[in-house]
Amino acid sequence: MRYTNKLIISLFILFTSSILGQNNSLSREEEDKRANTPVPFTLGDRDRILKMEFEITELREEMLLRFENQQQQLQAMEKNNQERLEALEKKYDLMFSILYGLIIAMFGYIIWDRRSFLKPLEKIVQKLMYDTENIKTNQEKFDNLINALKELAKTDENVKKVLQQFHLL
Repeated sequence: MRYTNKLIISLFILFTSSILGQNNSLSREEEDKRANTPVPFTLGDRDRILKMEFEITELREEMLLRFENQQQQLQAMEKNNQERLEALEKKYDLMFSILYGLIIAMFGYIIWDRRSFLKPLEKIVQKLMYDTENIKTNQEKFDNLINALKELAKTDENVKKVLQQFHLL
C-alpha cells in the first residue's frame, strides 16, 4: 500500500513537471524576441523606482548605523569583560599570595613549636646528666667514707658495732 502511494505520487510529479516544462520551455528565438520587445515605461514607474532606490539607501544607512552601534556595544562588552577578567586575576593573585604566606607561617610555627618543645626537654636531660654526675661523685665520696669507717672499725670497737648493725661490715 505504501509503495503504491509513493509510486502514484512520483508519477504525478513526473507528469506535472513534464507538462509545466512544455509550457515554460521557449525556443531560443522566442526568448530573443521577448528580450528585444519594447516595454511601456511610465513616469509613475520611474517614480516608484526612484522611491525604492531612496528606501533602499535609507535601509542601507540604517543597517550600517545599527551595525556600527552593535560594534560599539560589542567593543564595550569586550572591554568590560577584559576589566572583569583582570580584576579576577588580581583577586586570585592576592588569594594565592595569602595562601603562600599562610603556608610559610605554618612552617615557621612548626619549627618554633619544635624548638620550644625541645628546650625544656634539653634542660631536663642536662639536669639529669648533672644529677647523675653528682651521684657518681657522691657515690665515690660515700665509698671513701665507708672505707674510712671500716679502717676506723679495725681499731675502734664502737664503730665496728655500728657498722655491723647497719650491715656495712
